[in-house]
Amino acid sequence: MYSDFSRSDIDALMNQNITYNYHKYAVHYNDFINIMNTDYQLNSVSWTPTNVVFVTSFEHRKYPIYATMYHPEKPIYNKFPNP
Repeated sequence: MYSDFSRSDIDALMNQNITYNYHKYAVHYNDFINIMNTDYQLNSVSWTPTNVVFVTSFEHRKYPIYATMYHPEKPIYNKFPNP
């Protein structure tokens, strides 16, 4: 899923709060591991303000099925107007 990303993009995704997560519902990390891990590869996780881990992206191990649980089309910096 992220094979075309540059190393700096991967580092930013891993180390900065730059994805826009705005949902009521999410896939809990433990549910993914217990239910979906056989068919799907976990690619990324994030944390709620209360430190609950949830899945943010995954892909099918065999078929071209990809999913993100954040808004890749809406970077977090678009949320705030420029000064």
